Amino acid sequence: MLRTLSRATTVLDLFTVDAPEWGATAVAQELQIAKSQAHELLVSLAVGGLLQRVGAGRYRLGWRIVALNAVLVETSDLLRLVAPEMRALVGRYGETVHLAVWDGRPVCIDARSGRLSTSVPPFKIGEDFPASSTALGKVLLAARPRDEIEQFVSVGEQASLGQVAAQGFACEEQEHRQGACSVAAPIINQDAGVFASIGMSVPTERWRRGQLGYRRAVVAVAEHLARCSGRLQRNPKLMSA
Repeated sequence: MLRTLSRATTVLDLFTVDAPEWGATAVAQELQIAKSQAHELLVSLAVGGLLQRVGAGRYRLGWRIVALNAVLVETSDLLRLVAPEMRALVGRYGETVHLAVWDGRPVCIDARSGRLSTSVPPFKIGEDFPASSTALGKVLLAARPRDEIEQFVSVGEQASLGQVAAQGFACEEQEHRQGACSVAAPIINQDAGVFASIGMSVPTERWRRGQLGYRRAVVAVAEHLARCSGRLQRNPKLMSA
């Protein structure tokens, strides 16, 4: 049962903006399983509404995912806690703000577009992004166990992650996107440790003029959220959702 569930989630991860449709043959090749197993997984997910059949043997994500996402957004203590602080950051600085969690990799779970005409475009909600070249990712990766860190960075790069953990924030300058810089800080809970990261993305020109102010603002918000995170202790599962 657990193996089947694991494969089912792996199948769902195959569906992306660049590859929105999959069939049994392609899924079998990607997962290195028999075509019959791939077909069974696709059919089962379609019966549950997580996929929809759109042609002969072709599947896309199903509308039930939209309904589940709506429930998650409406019931997530984490999103409710952080949303006002994200709006305040955008209102004060006009720059793009993100919230991310670790789900085997960094994943954006909320994003607020900057209100300036030259603001950095936000990540899409649900989008995963590099762990080692984004400030959000560095903060989350720095808190992971050593064996997990080694899957993403070399031994030489691990020292810089140690510094991130020690100083309580991470910065990056055009490492992920040309013309964009960012700063992020961890949201920490006494029981769960680092369970999210909040960050601000800024065009390079404005970053060079005001990076200290951006850093102080993001760190201050993260520290405030850490003090408030006791509200989440009753249901730790919400911290990763």
